[in-house]
Amino acid sequence: MADHDRDLMRRLRAGDRTALEPLYRRHVERLWRFAYARLRDREAASDVVQDTFVRVCRSAGTYAGRAQVATWLFAIARSALVDHVRKRRRHEMPGEPRVLKLVPAAAEPDPLERDEARIRVHAALATLRPAQRDALVLCELCELKIAEAAAALGWSESRVKVTVHRARKKLAERLREQEETVTEEKGIMGLRD
Repeated sequence: MADHDRDLMRRLRAGDRTALEPLYRRHVERLWRFAYARLRDREAASDVVQDTFVRVCRSAGTYAGRAQVATWLFAIARSALVDHVRKRRRHEMPGEPRVLKLVPAAAEPDPLERDEARIRVHAALATLRPAQRDALVLCELCELKIAEAAAALGWSESRVKVTVHRARKKLAERLREQEETVTEEKGIMGLRD
């Protein structure tokens, strides 16, 4: 797969815009999952992915081939994501509450969103620091290797390993807290099993 990606990038650098479509198809899903895990907004995640590929077109000539194409794409996506969050914050009204979107505003929720366990994981994931969330999402959800995540984040491999380890521990802690809260609520309401 990496050789095919590099071939597509060579073609794109040479001005062959038809190479963008297969590159897009190969990576769009993982890039979208990365953006969605951070933003929890389907439309915003799609905007970030679109911006990522616009940037890929503009900067294809700067791809030197030292990093894997997927790693380079995630680095660009992370930059697009940061820019999107900054822009969104500038446009928020002062004092406007920030609401975590757990379920997209679609008529028919995505099958993943119907699963209560996934909703809890996403809610717990949203409570992590952005660096922890990014590292964990890249390694677990997007299935990048430690070296690839390090390159995408601009970190050392050891920093990624430590951050992912801490993020996993914090995520497990948050999930336990959620479970305790649900159990307490059921007990108060007389719904215990």
